Order: sequence, then C-alpha cells, then structure tokens
Amino acid sequence: MNEKIEMLKLILEINKLEERLLSLSHVIALEARRCSNSKFLDALKLEYSKLNKEFLELVEQKVFLEKVKL
Repeated sequence: MNEKIEMLKLILEINKLEERLLSLSHVIALEARRCSNSKFLDALKLEYSKLNKEFLELVEQKVFLEKVKL
C-alpha cells in the first residue's frame, strides 16, 4: 500500500513540474521574441534547466519504483 501511495505522490509531483515547465517554456519563448532583457531571459533559462533536472530525477524514481514492483 505504501508503494502505491509513494507512486501516486511521484506522479502528482511529476505532473506539477510538467505544468511549470510548460508555462515557463511559453514565457521563455515570449521573452526571446522580445529580446528586451537578456539577463531576464538567461535567468528564465536557468530556472527551466533546474526544473527540468528535478523533473527527470522524479521520472527516474518513478521508473525505478515501477521496476521494483515487477
């Protein structure tokens, strides 16, 4: 039962991060078109990289848990 709860928590966190990454990618695209502030764009890209790394780590955890269950 605990494994199912852990898996559901991971899925929820993955979904949240996926939404944040999507929103941030839209902001980056809009800012890149404007090119008004390269420091702001660089900060957005850095934040995106951090979120993407966290997202990939969670996906790896999920895959690991799925393998352990098998």
